[in-house]
Amino acid sequence: TKLVDTPPRGYARVDAFLTAKDDVVYAILPRRPGKEVVIADVAARQGFNINVTLLPTGQSLPARRDGSRLRIQVPDPVLATLPFRQAYVLKLSGAH
Repeated sequence: TKLVDTPPRGYARVDAFLTAKDDVVYAILPRRPGKEVVIADVAARQGFNINVTLLPTGQSLPARRDGSRLRIQVPDPVLATLPFRQAYVLKLSGAH
């Protein structure tokens, strides 16, 4: 948990854990997201757009590619209704 909350000097802070199954990448966020979540080095599958869904609510979140980064917007109404959780999961369909 130290790398998630307060990493020792010289270590990076973990903002998301990524895992994949079939044609979907899942981003597990160890803290409540802010208005924007940026995930580096996520590419779109050939001929696909990346669609982002907040689990378990199923809410679709707007996202755009910025070079090799995926910028995911979390609108204020979504932030206002997010319950407290140990982690939040984003489903990135069409990503790899």
